[in-house]
Amino acid sequence: VGFHWTKTEPDPRHPGTDCGEVYVIGVWPGAAGLHLGSALLSAGLEHLRARGVARVYLYVDGDNDRARALYEHVGFAEDDIDACYDIAGA
Repeated sequence: VGFHWTKTEPDPRHPGTDCGEVYVIGVWPGAAGLHLGSALLSAGLEHLRARGVARVYLYVDGDNDRARALYEHVGFAEDDIDACYDIAGA
């Protein structure tokens, strides 16, 4: 009913080390409210920790309030903001 895809890559801020990424967490909509996202996030972060990763980042849409609350609850903080504009409809 859910999955967590993590990635690792060279850390541009700390050469010679890797950083991890919370690439995507997916939960079947019928399981919403069961806190599976939180459990999957914890398992993914532990997986990265076991691989020796000390820094983890992620991208989340600014209007995804539930995801932002989850990430903030476990200690993620806003580091950078990217803006995208839909110019196709302009």
